[in-house]
Amino acid sequence: MKQVKQNPYRLLGIYANATTKERLANQSRLQAFLKVGKSVSFPLDLTSYLGEVERSEAIIATASAHLTLPQDQIRYAQFWFVKDTPIDTVAFNHLESGDLAQAVEIWEQRETPSSLQNLIICSLIREEYAEALSYAERLYGDSEAVSHFVALIVGDEAGIESDHIGFDFLDALCEELGGSQLLPLVSSPAWQEHLKDHTVAPLISAIQEAIEEAQKERKADKSRGASAGNTLYKKSKSPLAKLKKLLSTSDTQYQLIADKLGLEILQCAIDYYNDADDIEAARETARLAKYASSIVVGKLAKDRCQENLQTIERIIESLPPDEVAEEVMAIVDYLQEFNSQPSKVDVAVTLLESTRPHFQAIKKKLGATNKFYLKLSTKVVDSALHDIIEEVNDTQESVSDFRGIMSLKECLSRAWRATLLMDSCDMEEEFKH
Repeated sequence: MKQVKQNPYRLLGIYANATTKERLANQSRLQAFLKVGKSVSFPLDLTSYLGEVERSEAIIATASAHLTLPQDQIRYAQFWFVKDTPIDTVAFNHLESGDLAQAVEIWEQRETPSSLQNLIICSLIREEYAEALSYAERLYGDSEAVSHFVALIVGDEAGIESDHIGFDFLDALCEELGGSQLLPLVSSPAWQEHLKDHTVAPLISAIQEAIEEAQKERKADKSRGASAGNTLYKKSKSPLAKLKKLLSTSDTQYQLIADKLGLEILQCAIDYYNDADDIEAARETARLAKYASSIVVGKLAKDRCQENLQTIERIIESLPPDEVAEEVMAIVDYLQEFNSQPSKVDVAVTLLESTRPHFQAIKKKLGATNKFYLKLSTKVVDSALHDIIEEVNDTQESVSDFRGIMSLKECLSRAWRATLLMDSCDMEEEFKH
């Protein structure tokens, strides 16, 4: 990993607990050789495990500058080797000769602050992060061991507080590997909480930002509610999934953000549907409402999502199948025109005759027993019947002389022909009776 490969201590060819004199000596040697174009290597280059070391005058000057302050010395030391005991000497002989496994075996024989630190680095080199964290928990979980490690690097009088050094190590590791990868690997409750804070906050922030963007878009233009809801779904899907892995659904933090997200997606769907006038709007609204319902946790949020979803699903049940949408729209247009005219038998007959070819096409596609077909046909017949009855009643009420009787007779004759026309239509059984 980068923290190890490009570590300033490695670039200078020294242990993390090397003296200032040793550090300056290596720095001077490197600068002298680099000025004349010569390369320098050190036993701790470990090129077989870490690859070649890139060194230049500028790189060496920067590496040295990074180790000026005690706190920086500690920070970089956490990701490099220390040499403190005779066991370390033996282990480094094997490591520098290319036998990392033997070096690890030796360090595992006796647990000291330096052996734990060196085992951490070996594990990181091997990309065995669970092992690295296990060694780190043992090192940083022992206050005496941490104090000894700090003293090795900067001495006893540097005034470094060792309480948060373990968390500093975790934070640095998170920057490179990500907290979600590390969280399942730690066992310390304190470390678990720290990693949750480190990983949860950015995820919640990302979801919150996406919610605010969607809210702003739908408020500016309700017709863009579906677009805003879909964008919010896409942007929040990954961070919400990661958050669900880190926190249980019973966790208050998860519930709050999940409910807020779900309700915003639902509102995007509602705003879009209320502003739309096309048939497909209901289906798109239902899709978003279903997703919203699937992510909310709290009872109030669940109830609101379910209530709206059930409403839109009832609307969808009344929508025409896609294959007859054109015919249905034509019938709807005739119904709208019919409703704008006076209640007359002739108007009813026009409605029945105008819609007949469209109903025949629907019947051919869906079948004579299709519920949608029968319901729509019944609606047209019912509308026509209403107008026929209205004119007959009005005519009866106006009869006062022979002319009125003849007018009623003519009206009844037209009503009878219209009734025969209605009888030829398919209708729901309960309406027939």
